[in-house]
Amino acid sequence: MVTIHAPLIEVSHILLPPTAQENVLEGDSTKSSGEGNSRSSGANSLPSTPPSLSAVDSQAKSRSKGSKDAEVMWLIKTCSRCIFSSSAGATLQLPIRLEALQVLSCLVAGYLPLIRSSLHYLTNIIVEALADADPSVQLHGAKTAESLGRSINKHFQQQELSREGDDSTFSLDEALTFWSCLLSGPLVQALQNSSNSQLRATCCLCLANIGGQVFERIETNQQIVCITMLLGLTSDPEIIVRDAAIRATGVFVLYPCQRLDVSFVADTANAALLSMKDESTPVQIRASWVMANVTDALVLNMASDDFPSFAKSFSDVLLLRLIDVATEACYGDDKMKYNGVRALGNLLKYLQPHTLERRSMSQLIESSVNLLVKWLSQGVMKVRWNASYALGSLLQNDYIVSASAPWLEQVHDGLGLAMKTCKNFKVRINSVQAIQMAATRSKYGSPELFSRIWKNVVEAMNESTNAEDFTDYKHISSLSHQLSKAILHLTSLIESDDLVLLRAVLFGKENTIKSFLEKSPENLDRKVCLSHLNSLEKKGLDAEKLSVVNSLTSILAATDTEVEDEKSLKSTFKPSYD
Repeated sequence: MVTIHAPLIEVSHILLPPTAQENVLEGDSTKSSGEGNSRSSGANSLPSTPPSLSAVDSQAKSRSKGSKDAEVMWLIKTCSRCIFSSSAGATLQLPIRLEALQVLSCLVAGYLPLIRSSLHYLTNIIVEALADADPSVQLHGAKTAESLGRSINKHFQQQELSREGDDSTFSLDEALTFWSCLLSGPLVQALQNSSNSQLRATCCLCLANIGGQVFERIETNQQIVCITMLLGLTSDPEIIVRDAAIRATGVFVLYPCQRLDVSFVADTANAALLSMKDESTPVQIRASWVMANVTDALVLNMASDDFPSFAKSFSDVLLLRLIDVATEACYGDDKMKYNGVRALGNLLKYLQPHTLERRSMSQLIESSVNLLVKWLSQGVMKVRWNASYALGSLLQNDYIVSASAPWLEQVHDGLGLAMKTCKNFKVRINSVQAIQMAATRSKYGSPELFSRIWKNVVEAMNESTNAEDFTDYKHISSLSHQLSKAILHLTSLIESDDLVLLRAVLFGKENTIKSFLEKSPENLDRKVCLSHLNSLEKKGLDAEKLSVVNSLTSILAATDTEVEDEKSLKSTFKPSYD
C-alpha cells in the first residue's frame, strides 16, 4: 500500500493517528462551513471529499513541533513489534521481520513528512536492526537506513534548488541527530563486517546519502571515519563492495566542504585511477564516473578564493595521469567513454600555466582535442553531447586557446558541422553554446576562420527546423534562441579586418538573421552590439567594409525597435473578462 504511487492522500490519511485524522477533517470541514445552510443538519458529519495532502502534511508538522512525547505513527510501532522480541522473549519468524523492515523502507521513501515525529523511534529501530544477531535483519536494517537517508538528502537538495528555508519536513538538526546516531557505532561496525559483503556494500550506499550540508556539520572524527572506511573499501575483495565504496567517494568529492581538501581529492583521484584497472567492468565504469566527478570538483574549485593555493598544492603528475586515463577511457565502453570525454573537457579547462610548462603538454593537449572532435561527430548521442560540452570548456581556458593554436580550426569546424547536421537537437544546442564560450576575438582565429564560423551559424539557422525525430520539436525554440545569442556574441567581437569576408556571408541572409533576432529577448546584447558597430564605423572604414557595418546595424536596430514595441504593448495590455 505504501509503495503505490506514493504519496497518496488516502494512504497519508490512514497513516495518521485517530486524533490527527479528526483534526485534519475538522480543519477541512471548517473551510467549507460558509458555503450555505443546506448542510446545517449535517454540519458535524465528515466532509464529502478527503482532506488534501498538504493538510495532512501540515498536521504532521504541527504534531512534530509539539511535545517530545508526540505520538509515534501506528504503522512504525506495528513494524517494530514484528521486528523485535515480543512477549516472553519469543521472536517472530524471519520472513515477517524482514517484511516489516521492507515496509519501513517504503514508508520513509514515500511519506517523509509524516514520519518526522517518529524519527527518534525509527532511528532506534534501525540501530537495533544493525546490531541484530541475524545477518538478514542487519542487511534490511541498513537498507532502511539507506532509504531514509536518501529521502532526507533529496529533501535538502530540493530545498536548496528552490532556495526556500522551510523546514516543514526535516530540519538540518534532525538530520544531523539521525546521522550522528548511526555513525556512533552500528553503521561503522557493519562496514567492518567481513563476513557479509552485501551489508558492507549497502552501508557504503547509505553513507553516500549523507549530503554535503549534513556532512560538514557532523563531528570531525566521524568525518574522518567515513572517509577512511570508504577509501579502504575501494580495495575490498568483493566486487559489490568496491563498486559501492568508489561510488560513495565520488559523491563525497563534490561536497563543498571536501572538494577544497587537496589530500582527499588526490586520494579519491588515485582510488578512481586504481579502480579503472579493476577486473570488473561495472567497477571500471563506476570508477570512470568518479574520475569525472573529481575533474568536476577541480573546475568548481576555480571559482573559490582558495583556488590559487589549491592549484599550487595539487600534483601535476596526478593531473597528467588523469589526462592519460581519461584519454584511455574515451576508447572504452560507451558508458566509460562519455565519462572519459567529460573528464577530458574539465581537465583542459583546468590546466594552469605552471602545468603547461612541461614538455609533453602541447602534444598531449593536441591529441586530447583531436579525440574530442572525433567523438563530437560519431558515437552515441550522450558521448557527442559531452564532447560538445567539453570543447566549450576548452574554449574557456585563456592559457591554451589562442589564434595560433594548431587545432583551433578543427574545433570550430567540428562544432559548426555538429550544429548544422547532427540529428539530435540537444547536441546542436550544446554545440552552439560551446561556440559562445570563446570570450575574446583571438579565440576565433583568423578572419577566414571567423567568417566560416559566421557562415556555420547562419546555415544552422536555416536547418534549425529540420527535425527528423518528433521528440526534437520541443527543442527548436531553444536552438533558435541559442543561435540568436551566438550571432549577437559574434557581432560584438567583429574587427575591421573581418568585414570584407563577412560581406559574402551576410549577402541575402539579412532577413533570416532578422527573423531569428526578433524572437530573441537578448535586448541588452543588441545594445552592446550596436555600440560596438558604432565604434567600428568611426574608424574610417572604406565603402565595402562600411556597407557590412550598415547592414548589421540596420538588422539590429530594426529588431531592437520591434522588441521595445512588443514590450510596450505588453505593459499597456489589461485583461478584461465577460
